[in-house]
Order: sequence, then C-alpha cells, then structure tokens
Amino acid sequence: MKIGFFTDRITRHNARLLAAPTFALLACLTACTKDSAPAGKTTVSLTLEADGGLRPASRAAANDSGLDEMAVTDMWVLQYDMSSATGSLVARQHTTQIYQSGSKVRLDVELLPLDRTRIVVFANSPTDFSESFPADGTSLSALDQKTLPVTTPTGNPFPQEYSYTLPMRGQSATVKLEEGQPSTLSASLTRLAAKFSLTLENRTTDSYPRLTLQSVGVYNAPNILSCAPVTAATHASVRFPQASASYFKNYTPVTTGIGDPSVELTWYFAPNSRGTGSATTPADKTAQTAPSGQSSYCTYILIDGSVQNAENGNSTPVTYTIYLGGNNTDDYNLWSNESYRANVVFSAPNTRHAAQTASTQGVTWRYTLEKTDDRQHTEPK
Repeated sequence: MKIGFFTDRITRHNARLLAAPTFALLACLTACTKDSAPAGKTTVSLTLEADGGLRPASRAAANDSGLDEMAVTDMWVLQYDMSSATGSLVARQHTTQIYQSGSKVRLDVELLPLDRTRIVVFANSPTDFSESFPADGTSLSALDQKTLPVTTPTGNPFPQEYSYTLPMRGQSATVKLEEGQPSTLSASLTRLAAKFSLTLENRTTDSYPRLTLQSVGVYNAPNILSCAPVTAATHASVRFPQASASYFKNYTPVTTGIGDPSVELTWYFAPNSRGTGSATTPADKTAQTAPSGQSSYCTYILIDGSVQNAENGNSTPVTYTIYLGGNNTDDYNLWSNESYRANVVFSAPNTRHAAQTASTQGVTWRYTLEKTDDRQHTEPK
C-alpha cells in the first residue's frame, strides 16, 4: 500500500512549540490516482496540516545554526497490527523521497492490507531508527517508552551536532486497509522538542556602573528524547527524564555576540517534566523553591559577566540565574512542541523600572519568562 504525506506550513503566530508546533493531520485527500499498488498492497493518502505557524524570533539568533523547524527531509513509517489491544509492529519503511512544494510535503510508501491497523510516522528521524529499531513485534506502549540520545553539544542544532531539522511524530487512527482499495487517513504530526529563545538587552554599555556580558550557559538540559510527545496532558504528574544526573547535560556556553548591547539566542531541548514549585514571585524562583526532589534536574541558564563601577575601577564578576518553564514563578516544565521566551533587560540604577527589579553590583535587571501561547508577561517584584 502506498501512503502519501502532505504537510502544510502556516506562518501565523500560535502558541505551540516554536510557537507552533502541533501538526494536525486532516483527512482531506480523495482516492489516489497513482499506478496500481503491487499485489498484496494497497494505496493510502494522508494529509498533514499545521495547526499554526512557528513563532519567529524577533531577529536572527547569534547562535543560529540554520535549523529549519518546518522542513521534513526523511520519514520512517511504522505499521501496527491492532488486532490486539496493545498493537504489534509488523512492517516499516524508510524514505528520503520527500516531495515538498511550498508548505506541502508528500511521500509514498507501501504497506500491508490489515483489518485493524495504525500508522505511526517519525519525520526527520535520528539515526537510531533502523530495520531493527524498534524491533518487530514492539507494542505501541513500548514504542512510547523508548528514548533517543541527545548528543548536540550546543542545543542548536538539535538533537545531534549536525541535525538541521527537528524530530516529529505522527499517528493515525485505527483503520481497515484493503488490498487494492485506495483509502484516506487522518493523523497528527508533532515536534518532539521544545524551543527556548532569550533576548538580552544591556543598557549600561556607555555609562557606569557598566556591565560587560561574557557568556550564557544552559544547565540540566535532558540528554534523552522521548519517542512520544511529553506534554502537560500526559506528564503533569509524571517526571521525564527520571531524576538521575545521568539523564542531563550542560550545553556549551555561548560567547558570540554576548557583549553587544542587544542579542538574541535560541536553544532546543528534549522535554523536561519537573512539576510545579512553591515560589510566588520571580525573585523566589530558585533551586530552593523547585518541586520537591527535583532541584538538581530543572533546566536553567546562567548569564555571566562583570561590573565596573567607575572608569578606572576594578571589575567584579556577576552571575544571573533564570530557571526555565512556563512562567517566572513556579512552573519548571518544558513540554514537547512548545515555545518559551525570556527577555532580560540590564540597566543603571534609578531607572523607572528600578523598583521592580533586582540589583547586583549596582546594575538592576528585570526579566519576563513565558510559554508563548500563554501570552502572559510578568516582572520580578
């Protein structure tokens, strides 16, 4: 059986990953007009349409790798026999024969006619997928539990050092496929990663006290990626990855462009489900107010620099810490297919924001942190 996949690219803002992550697969194709499928096969068409467009960065990121959040370059198609409740993997095919025109992508594969079957697809799949992984007979629940390594040293590109597209997963409903009978299916295609964008604005570069920013590091980034989306609906009370240092890594700090008056950075993460902490104000969102037992596994950024209070004065090292999540008080989660953004402003004391910010070595700073579909902005009190 042949399956044709089409992916619509929509550029309007939306909340999901990258401001737009979830691809809703809509069954809107009519019967195929391809050549007849081989004996023992049948033809199926599948339409994938983006639920919303990616939220674009305000400008090019200093650490931009050229990763394309929308592109589909290859796909593994897994066919499950659903004659049992758990399902069993019975056929697979990998293809790089991707046909993309504007916002739509199409590919063809041949699968088996079955009375009850479900199709699972992995787009831009890491090299771990093969003719033997996942193994024949793997159940759907076992597939959901499998993980893939995140080996990128920088977080952009992702999940590997030379990956310039994002892993995505789609899954159809359970259907009947008959030999030689064209069919249409619906499914969903979702990015498995989260995106985080950071804007730094330094308003002290031509006055004193003067802050010189030197590097930005990311700490406690998960080093495994779930084969199933990790979302608030599936993991509100389930921690992923497990609370073990072996499942986390630090990205190489970024130094390029950090000394500029304004800079934007972007990273990608495997999802990190850590829960809700106890802080009620941004100033209190720390390791101490993280969810019980999770402080060592929450993702955070460190902004390093130095402050010079007078032209001939000594420079004092300073570090600013921001714990990531859906807000800047108590949320420590990073979900699949979601986009997060933090904006940090550094300024001299006695500005109009001074009462709302913290102060370090005479330089005040304030920040906002949001999950971009929430559209909620709050500042330190």
